[in-house]
Amino acid sequence: RVLVKSDAMLALPELNDTSVMEWTGPGVFTDAVLDYLATELHVDWRTELHRLRQPKLFGDVLVLSTTGFSPGMFGRSESVLHPQALAEHLFYGTWHPVDY
Repeated sequence: RVLVKSDAMLALPELNDTSVMEWTGPGVFTDAVLDYLATELHVDWRTELHRLRQPKLFGDVLVLSTTGFSPGMFGRSESVLHPQALAEHLFYGTWHPVDY
């Protein structure tokens, strides 16, 4: 299968349960946002986003801190009751079958 976008041709691999997260999961989203921030807004994540403690607006993108996006996780964020906590991820993995 081939995906045509503008003049570029991209080969698509066969999709299966393990590739679902590679094509639709948080990694793809993160890559797209970081690419946009770097190419359009000239933001270097290593200097401007790493260990971000407060929400920060870059052009039309609001980047949340770890507490804002994943409160109570990863040992470096505040609890889900913190005023910056805006989303809570429960990591249920509902995209895959129960017997996965």
